[in-house]
Amino acid sequence: MIKGKNLLKVISGVMCVSMLAGCSMPVNNSSSEENPQETEEQETEETGDDDNGSKSDDGGNSLGLSDTGISDLTGNSLAQRMCGKYSYHYGAGDTGGEEYLIMNVFTFGDNLYAFCGYAIANDDDSLESYSFWASEFVPFETAEMESADGDSVQVRELRFSVMSQAGKYWDNGQDGTITLTDEGLQFENFDNEEFLCPKEYGGRLFLKDERVEDVFTYLKGDNGAGEADLQGVWVAHEGDYPVYLEFMGDNFFAYQKTPGAEVVYAGGGYDVSDGVITSTVSMLGCGGLPCEYSASYEVSGGELVLTADEDTELYILPGEMRFSRIETDDIPSVYVDEFAGDPDPSAIFGEYSDGFYGIWIAAEKGEDKAVEKAMDLYDSGFDSYVTYSPEWENLNSKPFYCLTAGRYESEEEANAALDAVKAVYPDAYVKFTGARKYVYVAYINYGDLQYDVSDDTVVIKDVQVSETNVWYPGCEDIGTGYTIDLVIDRNTVFDDTCNTDFFANYEKGDKPIEWFIRNYELSQNDPDTYIVEGPALSGVFEVGINGEHIDRFFGSYWWD
Repeated sequence: MIKGKNLLKVISGVMCVSMLAGCSMPVNNSSSEENPQETEEQETEETGDDDNGSKSDDGGNSLGLSDTGISDLTGNSLAQRMCGKYSYHYGAGDTGGEEYLIMNVFTFGDNLYAFCGYAIANDDDSLESYSFWASEFVPFETAEMESADGDSVQVRELRFSVMSQAGKYWDNGQDGTITLTDEGLQFENFDNEEFLCPKEYGGRLFLKDERVEDVFTYLKGDNGAGEADLQGVWVAHEGDYPVYLEFMGDNFFAYQKTPGAEVVYAGGGYDVSDGVITSTVSMLGCGGLPCEYSASYEVSGGELVLTADEDTELYILPGEMRFSRIETDDIPSVYVDEFAGDPDPSAIFGEYSDGFYGIWIAAEKGEDKAVEKAMDLYDSGFDSYVTYSPEWENLNSKPFYCLTAGRYESEEEANAALDAVKAVYPDAYVKFTGARKYVYVAYINYGDLQYDVSDDTVVIKDVQVSETNVWYPGCEDIGTGYTIDLVIDRNTVFDDTCNTDFFANYEKGDKPIEWFIRNYELSQNDPDTYIVEGPALSGVFEVGINGEHIDRFFGSYWWD
């Protein structure tokens, strides 16, 4: 989860991550894919018949890791028995190398996750992803995932990565069934899920394959004894949602699950010197990007106190935190009912569309500073909102992030609350925003969106959008954003601040509708040229919308 970050900053960070982790957009090589029923024998021969998937009674840790820190099946629950490395032979890639779909499956408690991606076999026959993401497999019935003798579970698969919508899920997820077999994991009935279960085949069997890269790249392979007083699972309940730690020998894991939002899961080796823990971890969904963590610690009885350095990068472990020891069985299981359905976009997009009276505290040029102040305001007991000024008629047309203590329908209501706010913030004042001109949102196109195209209108079907320039309590827990159709017509414009150099195949004087139709036709009539010169319609787009209508484009971003 990336809280309070401007999307443009996130995209800049993505570019850095891409270079470090070797990420790119997924490549659709479906034309070269072989029927899985025809390739199973070949794949079994290629991957070998190691017993990585065999059951074990070695007992327990929450991740399904062996003593060496390598994925293994060390528990009896179905979730833990599913842990391991798997691949699916996808056929010959564009460069002639053999391409695979890969996943490294692991758990926390009986919560099941996976590092997934596309990979081409290297000279040393390892499988390292060139495009990656994280998957959560959330069961409809936790009893199925926790079963000691069952081999199948109905789940909702949800995806996210550092490259998607400021850390939010790609979409509302796909429902299907995972079955543990002697050969690997069988995925079935995932509609519209080309990675797990292409429609034309009805299912896909991922075979066990130790060549797949590790999900946590900074684990210590020998997994030594570590600090004896740290070993085991710990939990802190100081925030809205518990944070869990697990020390396994010389390895360290941190975990937080917020219902309806993507998991935060980090792991790596650690060292201890003079009462200070230092660790380099990687985080699920961020590839191999290193994250540094350092904290002093004290253990007394069943309590662990961590005091993080100010510069630590593992944000779910800030400042001083107190943990109590628990058993692995005490880790709660997440299930589908905890994931709210996709909200009605009109509930947010239409809210206060005619304007509101705010008690204004501050205006900042940077979103981070505004969000920091908004959190302080909220902690002081006031309603707290960050509003992006260009969206509103009576606020500054230049981009400021404005902080208000509450939103009121009438000036009388706002004035009645003003004195209480001024007691803490003496410079606070009441002002009306005027009508909302548009809502600033972002959407991502991975090249799989559907369009209805005519001479004067383009409808982009079932687009997932998220607000990027606002903050209010709980906004980080929405998770999936909103799915709507978006309409481009001849009233849609490029904003004056928009850099059209980032819109591939843009011609001077283009309106967005003209640019869009030109690239759509190129994608249909000459897809090879379209891909080489763009692909212009894919990427991250920041737009201003009214309802379903795109009023203006602010930017287009891409990573390589």
